[in-house]
Amino acid sequence: MNPIKIILEHKTNFKFCQAKVEKIIRLAEKDFEHFLRSPMDYQEFIKENTHLMHRDERGVYHCLLVTGEGHRDGVLVEAEGYGYACCTAYVPDAAAFAYDSLSETGYRLAFLVDLFTREAAAAASEGSWEISFEKVREQSGLELGENPFLQELMADMIAERPEVAEVCIRGDCFSVRCRPEFCHGRQKEKMQESQEIQSM
Repeated sequence: MNPIKIILEHKTNFKFCQAKVEKIIRLAEKDFEHFLRSPMDYQEFIKENTHLMHRDERGVYHCLLVTGEGHRDGVLVEAEGYGYACCTAYVPDAAAFAYDSLSETGYRLAFLVDLFTREAAAAASEGSWEISFEKVREQSGLELGENPFLQELMADMIAERPEVAEVCIRGDCFSVRCRPEFCHGRQKEKMQESQEIQSM
């Protein structure tokens, strides 16, 4: 897994809130970096959009999503009527947060990759396992057969798992080779072999 930018706080008490992006503000790279360093400074773009930011009767925070050129990350802002970032939340992957369809597809793919990789490691005594596109469709509703982009994306996600040594797209399935140290079936065989040797 590649490193990501985070805000690491000591002894944090997390209080989760619901938020909705009302508008995306994309700043020039230098302006965004200045905003990250000094979010409490007055910002004209915040003042111009105060009417979009509020907390509704259901407790949902309606926010701006502020990001910058050359950045994947962003900041949610609820200004409470002021011209500066009064309430903020850092967002490591702003694109996934801003688009519900992208977020939902990413969630479904991540769930499937986790599920299938664990299944592969549990069942593959020789380190090989196949995941059919039909099984993906049954589990998630995602059609991979006619969508090479999704095929490649899911293959890349599978390949990034530590259990996986190699993944190939073959016809209508993924062929996955697991690392031996993660194959539970192979581990059981080794334990049985060891027990048999000891009992001799």
